[in-house]
This record gives sequence, structure tokens and C-alpha cells, in this order.
Amino acid sequence: SGDTYYTLTVVSGSGDGSYTDGHVVIITADAAPTGQSFDVWTGNTTGIANVNVASTTIAMPGSNATITATYSNNTYTLSVVSGTGDGTYTNTQVVAITADSAPTGTIFDDWEGDTTGIVDVSDPTTNITMPAANATITATYVTSYILSVISGSGDGDYAAGTGVAIVADGAPTGQAFDDWVGDTTGIADINDPTTTITTQAADATITATYVASSGYTLTVTSGSGDGDYTEGQSVTATAISAPSGMEFNQWAGDRDDIDINDTALYSSSITFNMPAQDVTWIATYKDIGSPLDAWPGYNYFCKKYFGAEKEPLQYVNDGNTLAFDNAANSEWEYASEESACIGFETTLPARTYIEYGLTASYGSTVYIEASDNDNRYYYNHLGYLTGLSNNTTYHYRFVAEDERSNTIYSSDKTLTTATPAGNVVYIPGSMGSPRYMLDSANTTYIVTQDINAGDTAFQIA
Repeated sequence: SGDTYYTLTVVSGSGDGSYTDGHVVIITADAAPTGQSFDVWTGNTTGIANVNVASTTIAMPGSNATITATYSNNTYTLSVVSGTGDGTYTNTQVVAITADSAPTGTIFDDWEGDTTGIVDVSDPTTNITMPAANATITATYVTSYILSVISGSGDGDYAAGTGVAIVADGAPTGQAFDDWVGDTTGIADINDPTTTITTQAADATITATYVASSGYTLTVTSGSGDGDYTEGQSVTATAISAPSGMEFNQWAGDRDDIDINDTALYSSSITFNMPAQDVTWIATYKDIGSPLDAWPGYNYFCKKYFGAEKEPLQYVNDGNTLAFDNAANSEWEYASEESACIGFETTLPARTYIEYGLTASYGSTVYIEASDNDNRYYYNHLGYLTGLSNNTTYHYRFVAEDERSNTIYSSDKTLTTATPAGNVVYIPGSMGSPRYMLDSANTTYIVTQDINAGDTAFQIA
């Protein structure tokens, strides 16, 4: 009779075929995938000369057989000198490494050696991503020096040449920071309570010192720099960003005993030496592209030196009680289709605004002088209500505050918007650009937008 053949199946290798019982077959594993190595043959391994060798032989058994070449990930040795994390790891495995505690008089400096894959070589406790090779890394140390910060923060042990942030403690009541004293070599600015020091190759002690504060107060409106400062101390006031559509105009405020060039008033940051008095600076703004406006400074000057509080004769002549003037023609209003103009007077200089709305609860406000701390106090007041609805009744009232912060409110009043009777002409409408000739008899002219003109805007014929 003929020979009997049995099937040999080799998975991940070569040597497949049909063989008789006892036939010796050469089997070879496929090349290992990247990062792996041949491990062992598995399956019907009876008859394999050496299951641990990638290329070997098998004596065919008297039955069908299946064998498989298997692989394992390559491993590499990580050696950590002066630290922990040693071991055997696979490629891309993330390993935590920690430097040993620094010897006396030193501090950790950095990791050296096969540092590729270390997250931060300057951190004594960090991670390394294992490369596809054995690696050795070493924690290194350098001599440390003690920085002592008295009345401030920043103390510690540092290597020479280290930049350290130092901050003085808050000044005691009635005092102000003066300067840093002691081993001040390397301090960026000894006059700044918040600064840096570059450490030297020696222990150092620095001290924040303070002096009695004379209590002169800088008040900055619409800006930064407020605080109490000593006479002669250099101070900087900086304006906040301008509102949309506007740009910085100038500083208004106290000029007494301050040695400063007028041109500096038009810079959004102003530096001066604190005089022996309180100082107020007010940042003012103007429409982008419009000319510089000196009015805020003039207003502040008038308010400070010529207000009712500076000229008591005003109280002698007008009384010292703020009220709305009820004399004939001291109050009036004119309403058109979508806006209204309202005028009124007060018995003393005041800052004012108008509250208005569809009910006596109001809800909207138009400021006349009160929104601007720069403005003077006035007897006569003129407000404009815009964006109203036609043929609608509105409630409104006046609010006024005098120089002594006394505030008064008028009674509730009403006005009704309407299209004027008779012939109505809208400006600009079809009238083009200025100058506008108002020459039609029995006609009401309604201006529907702000008019800018380099010369005469309206001419009445």
C-alpha cells in the first residue's frame, strides 16, 4: 500500500506542506515586527528540535499538525544613577524617575546622559519615555547658597545665577516701602517692592525697609496708580483703554506744585514726583480723529478754584439750599417725532441728569453733566432724549447734585411725541449737505441726525 501524508500548517512562518510520518521538515519563523523579537513556537510542538529557536526542524508526527511562531516586545534596560526608576522596559513605555535627595550644601541641577525622552531635565521628579535602546541617566547636583528675605518672600536655596522673584511684605500702617538693603548685588531695582534678584556664589540676606508715610493720596479716575505716596516719590498714573470709537485725550486734574511738562498731559501714562499734597488725575477721552480737547482741564480748574464751595458769596446771594428754579421760563421742553429737548435751571450750581420712560418707573437715563467727574457744576442744564417712538407719551424727571453731594429729584412730568402740524421738512433728507437754507414760511424743520459742518450749517432766510 502507499504512504500516508499528513498536513503541516505553519502560522507566521514557512514549512507548510504534506509529509509522511517521521519526515524531518525545516521550519522558519517570519521576520519579527518592528520592536519585537521571536519568542517561541506554540501549538503541536512535539517533534520540534528547539521551540526557542526561530529556524529549526520538526519531525512530522503521524497526524495533521499546526504550529505558530510567536513574538514578544523588545525590552531595554534603564539605569538611573543617583535616583530611582531603574528597570527593564519596552520601547515608548513611560517611566517615573526621581533624583535622590541632594547632598548637604547642594541642590539638584539637571539630568544628564541619555536624556532624549525626559519631560523636563531640570525637574528632579519627572518622566522619561523609554527609547528603543538601553539608556543611562544621571541626576547631577551643584553647590547651593541660602537666600534669606526679611520682611518679604523669596527665601530658599538656589544655585548661583538663578533669577528669583522677591516681594516685600505689605507696608505697616502709616508707612510705605522704601528700598531693599543688605546683600543687594543682583537686585534688578532696589526701589521696587516687587522685583528680582540674580543669586551670587554666596549666601545672602536682603531686607525690605519702610519709611513713615506722609499720607499724600493719589486718586486716579479712569486709570490705575491710586495709592498713598511719600513726598518726592516717583509715581505713574496710567489711563484705562479708551471706550469704543474713542481715544485718549488728556489728563485733567491737579497741577499745583507738580513739575511736569504740558505735553506730558497728552500721554496715556504720566509720571511725576509726588508733591506734599493729595493729587487727583482724571483720564479724559475724545472721538477718534477729533482735535485735542482742553475743556476737561479747564473745567477741573474752574471747579476747584471757583465753585460755590470756594466762593461763599454764591450762598449769600442764592441761598445754600439746592432746588429747581421755578421762575418763569426757567423750565421748558420741546418734543418732535422721535426726540425731545428739555431745559431747566437749578438755584445752585449742580450736576444733573434726566430719568425717563413709558411709566413713572422710568428705566432710561440721559446724563447732562453727572456722568463726567471732570465736569463743572452749572446753573443751566440742557438735555436731549433720542430714540423715542412717535405719538407716544413719556414720563420724565430731573435729578441734580450740588458740590456738597446734596441730591434732589423733581416731580414726575410728561411729554408726548408727535409729527408737527402743517408742512414738515426733514434734514438732511433731500436737502443734500450743509449749508441748509431754512427759507420756507409756516414750515417745521426736523433734524434727523447729527450735522457736522466746517462752516455755517443752517441759514435762516
